[in-house]
Amino acid sequence: MRTEARPLRVAHVSNGEFYAGAERVQDILSIELSRLGCKITFVLLKPGQFDRVRRSRSVPGVNLAMAGRADLRVVSRLASLLMRGEFDLMHAHEPRSLLVAAMASWLVGVPFVYHVHSRSRDETESRWRNVANSSIERLFLPRARAVICVSQSLSSRLMWLRRTGTEVHVVHNGVEPQMDAIKPQLARDDWTLGVVALFRPRKGLETLVRAIADLRRRGRRVLLKAVGAFESESYQRRINRLVLELNLAAFITWTGFSSDVRSELNTFDLFVLPSMRGEGMPMAILEAMAAAVPVVSTRVEGIPELIRDGVDGVLVEPGNSVALADGIERFLDGRLDLQRVRESALMRQRTEFSARLMAARVHEIYQQCIPQQRE
Repeated sequence: MRTEARPLRVAHVSNGEFYAGAERVQDILSIELSRLGCKITFVLLKPGQFDRVRRSRSVPGVNLAMAGRADLRVVSRLASLLMRGEFDLMHAHEPRSLLVAAMASWLVGVPFVYHVHSRSRDETESRWRNVANSSIERLFLPRARAVICVSQSLSSRLMWLRRTGTEVHVVHNGVEPQMDAIKPQLARDDWTLGVVALFRPRKGLETLVRAIADLRRRGRRVLLKAVGAFESESYQRRINRLVLELNLAAFITWTGFSSDVRSELNTFDLFVLPSMRGEGMPMAILEAMAAAVPVVSTRVEGIPELIRDGVDGVLVEPGNSVALADGIERFLDGRLDLQRVRESALMRQRTEFSARLMAARVHEIYQQCIPQQRE
């Protein structure tokens, strides 16, 4: 019988620049894995917002800040950290951390797993950067002891990897339950539509703004509350110009980044995420389901694995503002029972997409990667 004299020690190698969906996964995982007996440490390559706002304050962090993408001195610094014998395994989360973890693993021999949160070819708006990230994954993914995908959609795109002998697992994202989530259904004329995201072109914010204008032309009294920061000032200016062009400034509230997403969700009547591409399994949708806020989103990547159209929410085709407005209107005119959808989404999140289920599956994969006794 295998015994463990000490906990499994895992270094989560991550960028740490933002606090978006992938970082939320890492934050929750570190808390839940600690409850399962793991000793987690964050190793941050681009220390920033993540380390400032993460909830896992009791989890230690090591900052190995890179001067730039080509600054590979960080590999030797990470290798030195590993050579102290403080870690049994590394868990990398982005192409940059994959590159660093794979090279450090080659130098020292500490194995690593890699977590695929979205398609690397869709991650940024820079074509050359996407090509570079895809190339890094092609080169270094076969060196991973295991690869974790957040959706079946992402896993299906890595069929080539199975031919190399690398284990590919699907572990759906999960969030903590919100016990007081069910809200009473109220008759109302004004509806607050909400979106939570790191705003960048692939999130489809233009489509949502145009849908708001369309709904108001139809006589629907809808407001939009947008929670999140813009990835770039140029994109923010582009959206602001569109809002002014459509005379919507009085009907949209921009809150900026919030570390308390749950409180923001409780002010929404509907959650709308009109993503264009690049969604592995959006944590914002899971948070909305946990808060019993009905979701309107798009048929992109892993989203249909979360939302069943007409059952747990509404799905429309991406990039079509009229279709998005029509989808929202299914709730506004009562064609969909708001309370029934709330209850269905809440039950689905609690039974299939919980934080504990996610962490338990990741813990199983860790055990498979390091089967030997640790003394």
